[in-house]
Amino acid sequence: MTMPSWVRSVLVAVAVGGSGGLVVGGLGARTAMRLIAVAEPAELTGARTLSGGVIGELTWSGTADVLMAGLVVGVLGGLLYLAVRGALPRRERARAALFAAFLVLVPGAVFSRDSEFRMLERPLLALAVFLPVFVLYGLLVALVVERYAPAPERTHGAPAVMARGVVLLTVGLALTLQVVSLTRVSAG
Repeated sequence: MTMPSWVRSVLVAVAVGGSGGLVVGGLGARTAMRLIAVAEPAELTGARTLSGGVIGELTWSGTADVLMAGLVVGVLGGLLYLAVRGALPRRERARAALFAAFLVLVPGAVFSRDSEFRMLERPLLALAVFLPVFVLYGLLVALVVERYAPAPERTHGAPAVMARGVVLLTVGLALTLQVVSLTRVSAG
């Protein structure tokens, strides 16, 4: 008995998203956090974050928390890719690039509202250090999911056109919100 293609797609997206989130997201985020801590002025070292962490301190429990968050968010990212891939371009590389570009919008929108992010002396540097993590994760998920669970044939009817329009509007809105957020962060 063969597995339905949608079940295979979900399982592949969960596995690829979770493992990509753990490795790229978790290790990438932890590395980015360390680079940011090194780049910040000495007077911020030792300050407590809202989550109870200490800026500049590297602990096993903190690393485990970041890795687990990467795993969970990675699974959600894999499922997000499945949800939007029908509205992305047909060609795999273009689809992967657009998904990665969409994920680039996430850190600015999320981090710029985070009070811990706002306490940094160099918030735009911190954002720049995190961006490659999102790009690499987006490319990895899209390309590997397409390799092991290719998208079904696309439809050209009104629902498909509407879905593509919704994705484009969402990206446009997210980009606008990110520009506004980053302008506020850089203004102080």
